[in-house]
Amino acid sequence: MTGQCGTHTSVSMNAILLQEGSPFLIEEEWKRDVKLTGYFKKYSEEAGISMERIMVIGVSAGVGKSTFARRLGDNLNIEVYHLDTFYWRSGWVEAPLEDFISAQKEVVSHDKWIMDGNYSHSFNLRSELADTIIYLELPLRVCLYRVIKRLLSNLGKARPDMAKGCNEKLDWQFIKFIISTYLPRKKEMKARFADLQKSDPEKVIVILKSKPDIEGYLLSVLG
Repeated sequence: MTGQCGTHTSVSMNAILLQEGSPFLIEEEWKRDVKLTGYFKKYSEEAGISMERIMVIGVSAGVGKSTFARRLGDNLNIEVYHLDTFYWRSGWVEAPLEDFISAQKEVVSHDKWIMDGNYSHSFNLRSELADTIIYLELPLRVCLYRVIKRLLSNLGKARPDMAKGCNEKLDWQFIKFIISTYLPRKKEMKARFADLQKSDPEKVIVILKSKPDIEGYLLSVLG
C-alpha cells in the first residue's frame, strides 16, 4: 500500500505503508527546495515520532555514514558515537567483543544518541532501542571512489571517526571485501527491515539512496 505523507506539494516523496496505522518506511526523493526545510521535523512532531535514539547504517564503507551522522548530530544537537572507535584499538587491534558490546550498552543507556556503523553482531542491541534507523545506499562505484579518496587523503594518519593510532593505509583486501559484500548486504538489509517492521511496527526506518536524498533529508531536520 502506498501513500503520500502530508499535503506539501513541494516535496517529492514515496512512502510505503507496510501496515495499516504503522509509521512509514520512507524512501525519500527529496527535492533541493528551500520550502523543504523543517518538513520532516514538522511531520515527525505532528505524527508523534521522536528522533532521539538514532542508528546510522549503510550498504558499504564509503557510503558516508560517519559524515552523515556528524551532520545529523549537529542539526539535532545530539551526541554522535562512531562504532569504529569502540571496535578498534591503536595499531588496528580489535577490541575484545565484550568491551565492544559494553561500550554500546553504555551509549544506549542514554536518553539521546546517534551511533554510526554496521557491525552485524551488535545490530540487534542498537536496533531494539533505536527509535529511528537511517540506512544509506549509494552505488558501489561511488562507495569505492570515496574509500580510495579517503585512504589517499588520510594516508598515514587516523580519521576523526576512527580510534587513535589506527592510521589509514592502502588495503586491497578491504577493497575486495567492499566489492564482494555490496550486493549481499543490500539483500540482508532489505530482509532485516522487513523483519523489523513486523516485530516492531513503531520503528521508523528511513532509506536514502542518492546524494540529493541525503542532502535533502539533512536540510529537512535543521533546528
